Amino acid sequence: MNADFVHYHLESGVAVITLDDGKVNALGTKLLAELDAALTRAEGEARAVVLAGRPGRFSAGFDLSVIMGGLDAARDLFRTGGQVMMRLYGCPLPTVA
Repeated sequence: MNADFVHYHLESGVAVITLDDGKVNALGTKLLAELDAALTRAEGEARAVVLAGRPGRFSAGFDLSVIMGGLDAARDLFRTGGQVMMRLYGCPLPTVA
């Protein structure tokens, strides 16, 4: 799976999920959706997960441009982000970030 912002590859049973939006890996709607899809794939085929950022960057946190876009956009981002983070937290596979 190679999406725009999240790259996935399976290596010896370990799903390596790499965040790379080309900037600071801000958690926006698209990146979170791609991360969620990568977790779904990992849960179906991997024995462990490594979550990484591109060299020199992990994540700057939530995308401030979305937050500043208005209350509804911020609320949706926080809801989606919270769901993905809870999914990562509750992942049944050993997970390293």
